[in-house]
Amino acid sequence: MYKKNISLGLLLVLILIYFSASFLYDYKLAVYVKPLIIPSFCLFVYFERKQKLPKKYFLFVLFFYLGETALIFMDILPFLYKTSMFFYLLSYLCIINLAYPFVKSLNLLNEIKIYELIIFSLIISVLVFVLNVIFELETNLFLNIIIVLNAVSAILLMIVSFLYLKEMFDNKSINFFLGAFCIFFSDVISALNFYYLEDFKLNFLERIMHFLGFYFIYLFSINKPVKE
Repeated sequence: MYKKNISLGLLLVLILIYFSASFLYDYKLAVYVKPLIIPSFCLFVYFERKQKLPKKYFLFVLFFYLGETALIFMDILPFLYKTSMFFYLLSYLCIINLAYPFVKSLNLLNEIKIYELIIFSLIISVLVFVLNVIFELETNLFLNIIIVLNAVSAILLMIVSFLYLKEMFDNKSINFFLGAFCIFFSDVISALNFYYLEDFKLNFLERIMHFLGFYFIYLFSINKPVKE
């Protein structure tokens, strides 16, 4: 019991420090605290549920954590920014893989409606806009390729989550859609903030959405997990 309380206290303290740093525009403190929050959440979940995290969810968290950690040192080693983008790509693929066992038997492309095509077009348009902003400022070809792959994965994630929600509309599909939605738009905000806007308030919103995304994906992963 005390381990659960300690892990919960640690999580709340880290969140409080991070959000305080955001309000105080203390960029360095926020950058160093940010990677610690998700592992603290996983630790709390472990003590709360008395069992390990689902393997696929753990991989998703691990790759995201590695990406966040790499960003801490990118001022010293600039190549780590490319490394972090690669880890984020892997985390996207892990999220898609989480849902794959549940959607592979569904005919998701059956009877796609006009309004759904409009929604997909809007999602793609948002990412095309973000990519245009990035490509105007970023000239590294290898990095741009990784960013494009991230964008394609993000589009695929949103389309799969939307079609899965439409087909099933149960708690599991709702959690996956909300998680995908939060992570997608938090990454859009993060990219715009990093390359163009540099607004700490947007960074604050991005963090909230990312935490919510992790939480909803976690709820999805523990709700009747697929037998390996």
